[in-house]
Amino acid sequence: MLAFGVAEDQRRRGVGTALQKEMIRLATTLGCYQVRSRSGGKNVANHALKLSLGFGVHPTTAEDAGVFFVLPLAKDPDANASS
Repeated sequence: MLAFGVAEDQRRRGVGTALQKEMIRLATTLGCYQVRSRSGGKNVANHALKLSLGFGVHPTTAEDAGVFFVLPLAKDPDANASS
């Protein structure tokens, strides 16, 4: 999935939470080891949602890039490949 959002007049009704949870469920089912997300710098409600679902903040040096989030789902299968 590339991107999704909730129309402004439909926010604060649980739609975003349901979308995020379904995306996490689908990624897990597909065997993904992490989910990454970017949220605009001023979208505080979305930032709080991501943090409540267990996402961590990925640092960035770009001034206007917003906030990047990462949610580990399972161990990276390639993490020990070079050992």
